[in-house]
Amino acid sequence: MEENRLAVRDFPLNQVNPINLAFMGDGVYEIYVREHIVRTFPTLKIHEIHRKAVAFVKAESQANVIRTLMDRNILTQEERDWVRRGRNQHSMAPKNASISDYRYATGLETLVGYLYLSGQHERVEELIGYAIQIVEE
Repeated sequence: MEENRLAVRDFPLNQVNPINLAFMGDGVYEIYVREHIVRTFPTLKIHEIHRKAVAFVKAESQANVIRTLMDRNILTQEERDWVRRGRNQHSMAPKNASISDYRYATGLETLVGYLYLSGQHERVEELIGYAIQIVEE
């Protein structure tokens, strides 16, 4: 397993379609959010857990997170570039979000996917920690 993880770190992520990184980032982000909710509210019924999770992962919330992280200068220039790359991708039209929010949310997911696949797990945890604080404000 460790050999596989090392091989992923050497993968040329700058050649990966940002939408594919966003796909990965979406899953990583959701796992951290679910863990936070279950640990914080261990006795909630599943319906309430789901409702809380949706509040974190909906495009509007994710867009607010990435805009706030940028406004507070928490992101490096390289991280901002990954957000921009993800934000500029065209994908399926949003169902329950504005196009702007959807694109910023995609930027956040792209960044998380990039950081995760490049082995920067501590940075992923740090940024998702900020995200949780921002959503709960």
